Amino acid sequence: RSASRSRPTSRAGAPPARYCCICSGVVILPASISAWTLPVIGPSAVTSSASSGGAFATMNGVSQANFAAVNSTSGASLPAFTGTADGRVSALAVTGTSLFAGGEFFFAGGASRRGVARLSSATGLAETAFNANGNGSVSAMAVSGTTLFVAGSFGLMGGQNREHIAQLDPTTGALISTIGNVGY
Repeated sequence: RSASRSRPTSRAGAPPARYCCICSGVVILPASISAWTLPVIGPSAVTSSASSGGAFATMNGVSQANFAAVNSTSGASLPAFTGTADGRVSALAVTGTSLFAGGEFFFAGGASRRGVARLSSATGLAETAFNANGNGSVSAMAVSGTTLFVAGSFGLMGGQNREHIAQLDPTTGALISTIGNVGY
């Protein structure tokens, strides 16, 4: 990475393969972001921020470890968003004013959250009511109605034995036990 670049990039100028982005708003991003060909999802409400995760130390020259939010029009970092993660963030999902992050971390948004965290989309700080109490990493997630689906390399989620896939209560992180274990 050249010293003049402030966004995470690969040698070809594209983002690293393990970089994800979720827009709080329309799925169409400004040219400065869409040129990166990031995976993007979002609700129908139009807002002006985009959250991104990956394995990086800075975003737009601002120290922001592995997790950041930017203005989706200008690309400028949002100063109110101070949440970080101590490891790679590989999955993002949004519901209402909450942002879910999954990845290879032990701490996210200033709290102990192994593999999955529910964060304020405005500040990036962990929401205290949610603790999924997992024991590994989360590589994929989706919110559907009143359920957060997570998948990854874990054997414990929601404080109970659950291998590789789980349904969680998106408010508390408690396990909803209607999906069985998935073994290799």
